[in-house]
Amino acid sequence: MKTQHEASDLLKKYNQGTATPEEVALLESWQLSSTPEGGELFGESERQEDLDEVRANLVRLSGRTKTVRLWLRLGIAAAVAAIIISAGIWFRVQPSADHALQVAQQDVPPGKKGATLTLSDGRKIQLSEATDGHLAEQAGISITKTSGGQLVYEITESSGAAGQRNVLSTSNGETYQVRLPDGSLVALNAGSSLAYTVPLVSGGSRHVKLTGEAYFEIAKDAQHPFVVESEGQRFSVLGTHFNVNAYDYREAIITTLLEGSLQVANSNGRQVILKPGQQATSNNQNIRVSEVDGTIYTDWKDGLFTFSNEPIESVMKRIGRWYNVNVIYKGRQTAPVTYSGTISQYENLSGVLKLLEQNADLQFQVRENTITVLLK
Repeated sequence: MKTQHEASDLLKKYNQGTATPEEVALLESWQLSSTPEGGELFGESERQEDLDEVRANLVRLSGRTKTVRLWLRLGIAAAVAAIIISAGIWFRVQPSADHALQVAQQDVPPGKKGATLTLSDGRKIQLSEATDGHLAEQAGISITKTSGGQLVYEITESSGAAGQRNVLSTSNGETYQVRLPDGSLVALNAGSSLAYTVPLVSGGSRHVKLTGEAYFEIAKDAQHPFVVESEGQRFSVLGTHFNVNAYDYREAIITTLLEGSLQVANSNGRQVILKPGQQATSNNQNIRVSEVDGTIYTDWKDGLFTFSNEPIESVMKRIGRWYNVNVIYKGRQTAPVTYSGTISQYENLSGVLKLLEQNADLQFQVRENTITVLLK
């Protein structure tokens, strides 16, 4: 049995995202049935009720802005509940009838791995329906789909053919990964597309065009810079890990660097070089650089929503895109509401909304494919 101090430290490290893989594994294997030294704190029914509410326990208030710490990975929630019990720091949360999520009988399932591959001859392949294995051959490049849901381009023979344009696109509620011919890995978020030629290298560089959001792990190749174009902006690298969010490109494109270096240039001729842990917020006029925690902006590729003091409007944009639903607002917001924390993207919509609702002065209604946010 861990001591109170050890359990509290472990919980704190997980909550801050600094736990090692071994410590995370310990958390996930810690059973809810664990009892504290000295006996049972609550009965089984009370413990189950508290497990359902543990995600609402960690709440901070700052001025008129509510910041909520979120938990919704059930395995982790159980482990955290066990640790809180064993550390003697369990909180009781009384459910409120005023916070009953108003959801139609049907629920909305989470998004899935899926995309459409459009080949240069116009043929479209629905990857969620395609059989694993070989899909096509183009310009000496073999295109296959793996059992893990990844599209892989592999050079099979030397070829001078060029200009065969492929487009990988995801609808709302879909995400997919592609391994390009140079070995670079690209994870495509929902409602996004990536266009590239086969083979990838052309005119001395590797070149792709992005709409939406993608995470890049670029294979090193000093002879051929990797260039990403997105809505009039260019990102040039030799080998690095970074994320480009161009969903709201009319306001700004957000580029986050995790490893290596990255040149960001806008259509006005301005450019900056990012270092790891830096983020560029750029439009056609300016580029602003800030220091950030890069994992907050890339957790989506690992199936997580991670929020850091994020306004409800931004939170709901992301949720609407992933669950492929519309979002509308009713009422007046009396105080800004922001969220901080992590939610699994593999929960049904009702579970995610219930968690948000329990921790803020608002409610949700779900009718068919529309979420109505009832502000108070």
